[in-house]
Amino acid sequence: MTDTVNENEQALNYKALHRHSQNFFKRANDIYIDTTAIVSFLSAALDPKKDDVWNKRASLNIKVPSQGNTASIRRNSKQLRDIMTVARDTGQWEKSLVFLISITEDLLGSYIRLILRSKPILLLNSIKGNEGKINVSLADVIKLGMENIIEDQVNSRVTNAIYASPREYSNYLGNLMDFKIDPEILASYVEIKARRDIIIHSNGIANQIYLDKSGDLAPGIAVGDKISANKSYFENSLRATKRIVKHLNDQMLAKYGGDEDIKNTIAIRGI
Repeated sequence: MTDTVNENEQALNYKALHRHSQNFFKRANDIYIDTTAIVSFLSAALDPKKDDVWNKRASLNIKVPSQGNTASIRRNSKQLRDIMTVARDTGQWEKSLVFLISITEDLLGSYIRLILRSKPILLLNSIKGNEGKINVSLADVIKLGMENIIEDQVNSRVTNAIYASPREYSNYLGNLMDFKIDPEILASYVEIKARRDIIIHSNGIANQIYLDKSGDLAPGIAVGDKISANKSYFENSLRATKRIVKHLNDQMLAKYGGDEDIKNTIAIRGI
């Protein structure tokens, strides 16, 4: 194991790939630090010892943006405390979960983009694993140039991969990097993404799509149940996203650590 680590550290693209993954870890950790700070503030404000302070103020006028102007809305003491209680227990953790998954998807997409920019021949392999058909007219080549056409196809492939089924996504990444994603790591990430989608698009109400994607990782949850994300869930999600990023970065190094095409793309475009 030590020899493998030392060999990876000597690889042509080690520093760039290592720096890229470390930047993700820093951003992910900063999300956690930011969230815990906000939650601590909310907890302090909701301390029962401060009930007298809350009770002295019947209501509060709050200025909010409104269609280019500013409107004044009123919330009473109970409403404000209810808002802050939800934010402390789940709201802030859910917002941070959405952000965490966004930066994880961005990093995974950057690996796909780097490989396809460096090896455009791989665009001929579709997300589903068969031959990808790319219809480009001579007029497009003349007007746009081959480089821009390839870049459009790369970005399209990244988008398609992110929205593909878990199995297709896993197989596609595996084909690009010549490896299989650890099923346990992938399953955890898929459940987190599915819960993120439910929080954003379904107001936290579980549907059949969530259950199908989550499988055994959603025990006792039925269609119509309310699901959320609290501190414990977010911490487990943070661990899971770090695992999949570390796993894929190791595979990138194993497959492309000494690749000249990858090096040239990084030098010109970055990761």
